[in-house]
Parts: sequence; C-alpha cells; structure tokens
Amino acid sequence: MTKIRPRRSIGTPLAPALLLTALALAGCAGADDQAGSEGATSTGDGTSSVSASSTSGGSSSGSSTSGSSTSAASTSTSSSTSAASETSSSTGDGTTSTTGGSACVEPPFDPDPLGPQAAMCVSDAECADGDSCFVVPLLGGLCGECKTDADCPSGGCTPPDALNGRGAVCNTGKPGGGCETDAACNSTCHNICAEVLDATPILVISTCSACQTSADCEPGWVCAPELDLANFTGINECVPPGSLALGASCSLAGDGADACASGICGDASIMGIIKVGVCSECASDADCAPGELCTDASVDPNDNTLIPGTCG
Repeated sequence: MTKIRPRRSIGTPLAPALLLTALALAGCAGADDQAGSEGATSTGDGTSSVSASSTSGGSSSGSSTSGSSTSAASTSTSSSTSAASETSSSTGDGTTSTTGGSACVEPPFDPDPLGPQAAMCVSDAECADGDSCFVVPLLGGLCGECKTDADCPSGGCTPPDALNGRGAVCNTGKPGGGCETDAACNSTCHNICAEVLDATPILVISTCSACQTSADCEPGWVCAPELDLANFTGINECVPPGSLALGASCSLAGDGADACASGICGDASIMGIIKVGVCSECASDADCAPGELCTDASVDPNDNTLIPGTCG
C-alpha cells in the first residue's frame, strides 16, 4: 500500500546574484523497499540539503540548507515505495495505516532551521577546536562541524550555506539530508543517496531520497525530482505516471517524461549551467500543432518559478 501526498509549490526566491555569478564563471572555466510490520503507521519529517564539490587539503562533498522546499506549479502526488496490503485506512492526520501488509509513509520534505553564523576560512587552523573548514569552489570556505559524511556518525554532512554564512553541520540522515553514500541515509523510505542537481564544478547536490531511477520505485511508478531551487537542493520521489502538472519538475533522464500528465519533460537551464526538467506542452516545434511554435521551458530568475514549454 503506498501513501502519497500532494507536492507543495516553492515560494522562496532563487539564490542571490553571488551564486549565479559563480555559476557563470564556472561555465566560462570549463524505492526503496519497506519492510514494515503489519498494522504499522509511520510518520516523520526531513531535512533538506545540498551537496557541494569542495576542497580544503582534499576533496569533500555534502549539502547546504536554508528554507523550505518542493517543486513548483504541481498539483500532483509523490510517494515512496511500499508493499501491497490487504486493507488500508486513513488516520486523518496525513498518515496511512494498513492491515495484513506493510506501508511506506513519506515524511514531508521540510528542512531544519539554518545553523549559526560561521567564520570564513581557508584552512582548518582558522576554525575553533573540533571544527573544520569546508570550502565551496568559487564561493569560499566556512568553519563548521564537518567536511564529509565520515565526520558525522549519525548521518551525513550538510555543507555550509556560503550565501548566508552558515557553517556545515551533521544531519541525522533524514529524507532530503545531504549525503555522499547510501550509508548516510537512515530513513526506511528514503535510503538512497541520489543526485538531484548537478552544477559541477561548484555543486553536486545529492540527498537521501526514495529513488535515483524508476527502477528503485514500485513497478510502473516513475522517479521524479522535487526541487528547491532557491537553496539548490531537492529530493527524488516515486510518483504515479502522468501525475505531474505543467510546471512541475521532472527528470530529463530515462522515463522522466512519463511522470508528466502531458508526457513531455522540457529542458530548462539556469545560467546555462544547471539543466532541470519541467513538465511542458512541448519540447520542440514538432510537439505543437501545424503553424505553432514551441516556447522552451525556463526558470524565472525573479521568483524561482519553473515555466513550462508552451505552444503558440
């Protein structure tokens, strides 16, 4: 039995000009299975994080967080995978209870508050005892609790939010938490460390998710990203085919378009560096009626809205 929830729309602005400038410079420079018990009910909430490609005497990665998340303009539902059950009922509080089977209940993708302000640095020696310097290429370094998942025994490392001066912190491996490997993910339903956004060489965003591809989902379901572009993070969820509305985020890889009600996942880009998929009416003129032209999908830089490709 699968419990699904509606996606929420993103309402926070896109990252400040500093990160966009860094992205421009970079461009110039170069399912999980649930083994729940019978009659079980589970709930939870998660953290969001962004994994960054960073160096400070070596290479490290993790994630940075700030604000809440989710995919824009979607009226669809998302879910993690579960085994079939004989009967199910709603508890009225957003959870699903089952009898004679198991259920995987998706916690909301809701990040924890930002960490404290952190000192800028270029090496560990500049940080307080026990802290280390996490350097994000082109953005600088900040003192914090960790540089890699290995520094965090209970989960993964959430790297610094260089834009807001917040240091790296250890997370508990909740849904949406930053990670380097599956070992950092402690949620039964979101135990796959999956890439959700790629802004190499600055950021490679990987978080504890339900899937990396649709092969991680129940048969027939599709793996789709739920993005928080304001904070350059997100989470991958399994969704029913055809469930995502125009303007919802979708995967540009594999069968990602199958998640869209339109059957088309358009290609949008941020500063020509980060490519994201958007459920659209069209991806090319060939998808439109004779005489019509396709306006490509895009990302509104003012309010972070995903704009679907349309015919006209």
